[in-house]
Amino acid sequence: MRTYTAQEIEELTNWYNANRQLLPASISFVQGEQITNVPMFVDHTLNIARRQRENSTFSRQIQYLFDLKAEIEKR
Repeated sequence: MRTYTAQEIEELTNWYNANRQLLPASISFVQGEQITNVPMFVDHTLNIARRQRENSTFSRQIQYLFDLKAEIEKR
């Protein structure tokens, strides 16, 4: 578990804002887990990241944004 800096979250937010058109409607990139509305997931989780970046309890949720970004960049 970890925390994130304001800069990390800002850079991540900027990437998602600039690459919104690359978001798939749905995706399964972690075995057994499906995100059925990727744009809504991103918006919701970025909101959590901005508010909870210093709370390590939310580190896995925030990490999903980094994992999703990496998956999209691979495609």
